[in-house]
Amino acid sequence: MKDYTPKIAKKDLEHGAYYSGRCRNANEARWNAERNVFVHWRTKFTNTYLEEIRHPEDEHRFDVFVVEEKLEVPTKEIPFK
Repeated sequence: MKDYTPKIAKKDLEHGAYYSGRCRNANEARWNAERNVFVHWRTKFTNTYLEEIRHPEDEHRFDVFVVEEKLEVPTKEIPFK
């Protein structure tokens, strides 16, 4: 069974900061506190687009972004939708 316990609580996330972690489609995401979601790049077949995903505290049924640590330098800029 997978562990969905984040190392950083939702209340400690910083708006606009980048984080490493894990979900089905990404290992890096940016926190948007205004919408209460992470935003990440997703590539499916030949299409790359922005996708939103929730923190484990907000979702108990679908995929979530399990936060591992804050990133000082992201590998790629992630704009907000």
